[in-house]
Amino acid sequence: MLRIAASLERSSNHPIAKAILKEAEKRDLELYEVASFEEKPGLGVFGIIKGKKVAVGGSRIANKESSAIVVVFDGEIVGEIYVEGRIKNNDHRR
Repeated sequence: MLRIAASLERSSNHPIAKAILKEAEKRDLELYEVASFEEKPGLGVFGIIKGKKVAVGGSRIANKESSAIVVVFDGEIVGEIYVEGRIKNNDHRR
């Protein structure tokens, strides 16, 4: 599941994508080739791996309520990724 997610996320610059890729690298996972990569801001990343549609993103991609990152392979949820981190203060008006 992490291998699928990282394979898609390597083409994204999103901070969560970078965290997923970093975890896959720590585990020395060999990534899949991805065809038809598409990133939809606020939704997730999509592509084709081994001829199957894959998606990684928020719960909206799977019509599911969850705070996790959902990994979908060939129309089925194959896993969820929970990311932990600090909230950054982006309020530059001070």
